[in-house]
Amino acid sequence: MTRIIQVLLTLAALAYTVAPPFVDFGATHALHPDWTGHARFHMVWLVITNSLMGFLALYQIWWRAEQGGLILGGLISLFVLGGFMLAGLFMPLYDGALTDAGGVEAGPAGIDANLFLFSIALTLNVIAMVWALKKPQHSEGVN
Repeated sequence: MTRIIQVLLTLAALAYTVAPPFVDFGATHALHPDWTGHARFHMVWLVITNSLMGFLALYQIWWRAEQGGLILGGLISLFVLGGFMLAGLFMPLYDGALTDAGGVEAGPAGIDANLFLFSIALTLNVIAMVWALKKPQHSEGVN
């Protein structure tokens, strides 16, 4: 069961650790011609911070699994992915948008690609954390 939990948590973490730098450091985000320099700075800062947090989560999930790392790794991902969802929820308060003209195209069924990917990742993360919390803790090795 530990291995399944690790794989689900890893898939969730990879959604915000590896994918965003490839998308967000290009012309649709950090190099978008209509964005201000300050907005670009915050984008780059956010992506780097999220990716570093993702590597910390992966370390916890794989090398600290039996010392509470599954839960800590899952919480890190819950906070990063949950932060995205909260930012989306509060968009009306700050006139936000999931994409800009010239930004990332819509994903499957016309759903925003980030919203689609992060919704799946958050779901996998929550399922894995529920299983991890129900799993009896062992002091010897990963089973």
